[in-house]
Amino acid sequence: MSEGQERLLRDEDDNWHPVPTSRWFEHETSWFAFYVPEHANLGAWVFNYLRPNAGISGGGVVLWDDTTWFHMETPYYRHYAAMPIPADPDLRDMHFPSGVSVKMIEPLQRYHLGFDDPPRLRFDLNFDGIMRPWVDVAEGVVPEHMDQMGHVTGYLELYGERIKVDSYAMRDRSWSNTRHERWETDAVGGYTCAAADASTSFFIMGYGPKKKGFLVREGTRSGLVEGSREIDRHPQDGYITRMRISGTDALGRPFAVDCECTSRIAMPIPGVGGVCWTSLFRCELDGRELWGEDQDFWSIYHWSETRRNQSNRRLISS
Repeated sequence: MSEGQERLLRDEDDNWHPVPTSRWFEHETSWFAFYVPEHANLGAWVFNYLRPNAGISGGGVVLWDDTTWFHMETPYYRHYAAMPIPADPDLRDMHFPSGVSVKMIEPLQRYHLGFDDPPRLRFDLNFDGIMRPWVDVAEGVVPEHMDQMGHVTGYLELYGERIKVDSYAMRDRSWSNTRHERWETDAVGGYTCAAADASTSFFIMGYGPKKKGFLVREGTRSGLVEGSREIDRHPQDGYITRMRISGTDALGRPFAVDCECTSRIAMPIPGVGGVCWTSLFRCELDGRELWGEDQDFWSIYHWSETRRNQSNRRLISS
């Protein structure tokens, strides 16, 4: 696949999708990221979800920096797991119970993000897509997920300090997706993305035979046919310190980048038995500086077992 299947999307996909089954874990998500590397390697998630069959919504806002990886000590951590679902939700102009507001300005392309939790955190941000949404499905399959790189600009106020935001980062959306409770098994997964601007970026979700994603080089985007991640972990705490990301796209263009992880958080995933080690990292491609994040997903049980069984406290690559 040299290009994605974003032609299958409709403007209506910005809004709430009908729920196809009665299974309790049907859900719909809204996720945006942004970074301020010059401010203590600050990274951020604005993540919210609705689970209509369970009758709940959740998510919130998470900020981390290079001072700690423990979520109870990060600059800001507000993640809910059992909030009400607003009546007649419209995700094109949504105020989530977590306090996050998301307003669509231009379908599938431009959004405004707002949040106000005085005196701790306030932000006013704009996300402008720098590419069409990426949809990686087989021909004839109805999409249930999209990924899109964008330019995030605006400001945040963190405990009274005003911080400018001007970064390239990913957003994604999932809907009508019956997820097996894989967090109760020994599931391990990966999600890695980085961008310099509209001309240079990459995204890999999963590795080996299950990989998905794209490479943007000199402004041309193409799907990946190969992708791998080699990692070094902290000998005591287990988080990723360095990575080597490599792959080849459908146009035959290989790439390889060495990444330095500059900050991270061990983020509990609300509503499931899982943790996501989310790391901000820096790398270079074609002489360009890229910033991005790596999401290292673990079942709590698998993480605990792996850590306990590693007598030298070094973890295998996922």
